[in-house]
Amino acid sequence: MGAEKYIEFCELGRWESKTRIVGIYSRSSGALLGEIRWYPHWRQYVFAPRDSIWNKDCLNLVLAKIDEMMLERKETK
Repeated sequence: MGAEKYIEFCELGRWESKTRIVGIYSRSSGALLGEIRWYPHWRQYVFAPRDSIWNKDCLNLVLAKIDEMMLERKETK
């Protein structure tokens, strides 16, 4: 199962009704660990962590989610 047993993604809504905001939560405590959201200056989704620490497996899962969201955005244009 890997990193999926530690974190989960939950869509929080959309920014200005356009781009997705996805929360990243701890499966064990339910705490919000960070968000993936659109950063208009760089024209891409970014990971904005809260006060938390991350291992490489969890970061790879976040990167895969960002890749998925970027691909989805390109396909809808």
